[in-house]
Amino acid sequence: MKNAKIVSSAAFRQVKKADLTALWHIRTEAILSSCSADYTEEDTNAWAYTTQPASFEVQLLTAGALMYSIDDKAIGFAFMDKGKNAVDGCFVDPRFQRHGIGRLLMIYLERQASAAGSINLSLLSSLNAIPFYQALDYKIMKMDTWHHPAGFSLACAAMTKML
Repeated sequence: MKNAKIVSSAAFRQVKKADLTALWHIRTEAILSSCSADYTEEDTNAWAYTTQPASFEVQLLTAGALMYSIDDKAIGFAFMDKGKNAVDGCFVDPRFQRHGIGRLLMIYLERQASAAGSINLSLLSSLNAIPFYQALDYKIMKMDTWHHPAGFSLACAAMTKML
């Protein structure tokens, strides 16, 4: 077929239970590919290879987590704790990073928080993601430490944005 065009279907949608394994894989690959310049290999591996906790399912399915897909294949996702006005995560498949997907996921969360009456949104950013969040107008409040439930700690930045 000469001059055939490949048409892809890209969409944002709510996370479903069937998506969880693919999303955990995206999270793992994003950590491995993006964090090694800012964290030790030991810390990066501890974070990346943590076993998927049961709370991941509950958190994503009850928080209204959003995912981006191409031809129904998960590419990225983001979720927040609405009660704390806090972003809990934003991960994009490394092969699709720097194409605006993370930015669009964050804009969705911000609009969701604003519609619920929030005036600001906070997050703990990994060191490598600080420039990403700063480009979205998040401000560093302080450098901090994130204590992972698996028992290790990582340096991070506590950030906030007025909505």
